[in-house]
Amino acid sequence: MESHKKTHKKYEMVIVPIGACEQHGPHLPLAVDTIDCYEVAKRVSARTGVPVIPPVTYGCSQSHGDFPGTLSIRPETMMRMICDIVEWLYRGGIGKILLLNGHMWNWGPIYSARENIHYDFPDIQVRVLDWWAAKPDIMTQSVKDCPVLLSYVHANIGKTSCMLAVRPDLVNMADAVDEKDYEHSSSIEWINIQSRALLAEKQLKPNRNSEKRFLQWLSIILRQWLKTH
Repeated sequence: MESHKKTHKKYEMVIVPIGACEQHGPHLPLAVDTIDCYEVAKRVSARTGVPVIPPVTYGCSQSHGDFPGTLSIRPETMMRMICDIVEWLYRGGIGKILLLNGHMWNWGPIYSARENIHYDFPDIQVRVLDWWAAKPDIMTQSVKDCPVLLSYVHANIGKTSCMLAVRPDLVNMADAVDEKDYEHSSSIEWINIQSRALLAEKQLKPNRNSEKRFLQWLSIILRQWLKTH
């Protein structure tokens, strides 16, 4: 009981990483969005002392349902799961929660969860943040310094560079395939393209230099977070 009380007194805030399980081409693991988000959360924790709980590994990936390996949960299920996790953290004495998102299509359930949490527990502080988020001026400079950031979309040079930087043991570059570049995402035939890797012709395949740049960009993002959040 004494240890329990000390834990409550020491930690007032917790980071909740939220990812997804979906295909990312033949060369990347299914858990890319979870791994990226969790790695960022651990780095934030190392610099701030704010603890990180195990990540939510499933998200809203119904748009990838035609591809083997994708495991999605309903938006309502995801919303309720987040609400339940936060409620138990709140019962344990945690009053500040950072919901760190790693997948774009999780936005709806996460923000809905936040509103429901505030409805049930008005005094709890809940912040939602995409791990790649930054102020416009920071993003502009980051893209100049780290071109791979501009293509951080799905199974392409951006996400491949990220995985090479944080978990190279899970990347098989021998299976990576170059694809033609697209000026607008609306012109992409997703059903034909996502079964492979999205590595545009106008960009170089990821290499050690792109990994280094990605880590530099991540460092910039983390420094900004520590100043503004």
